[in-house]
Amino acid sequence: MNPRYSLLNAEEQSALYELFIFAEQADGRISLAEQEAVLMLLDAMGFTSDYARDFYEDTVQTRVAALAASPDVRRARLTALCGRFATPESRRFAAAAIAALCAADGDTVDAGENAFLAELSGLLRH
Repeated sequence: MNPRYSLLNAEEQSALYELFIFAEQADGRISLAEQEAVLMLLDAMGFTSDYARDFYEDTVQTRVAALAASPDVRRARLTALCGRFATPESRRFAAAAIAALCAADGDTVDAGENAFLAELSGLLRH
């Protein structure tokens, strides 16, 4: 587990998890390394049961998949998620964690991931 996740409050961790799911899907494939990074964040979120964790994970993944169909709705959701980071430090941490997730598969960060990171960079600056 990344001990720095403890710097984020529960709302920020939840937002980061959902942004991780968007980031995982940015290049059209989800690598094992990306999945492991996502699981580390879930571990840090302190679920009291596997059921609660699995339910949360399924709910967020379903929401992200549904939002992907509409660029305007997706953008609004990304804006709302980025707005949950309360401090400049938490916004910088989120940006770095998401960039690391996109690079986790060892390949170069592709065009889809770069576009996603650029979009988030602007949203996290506010």
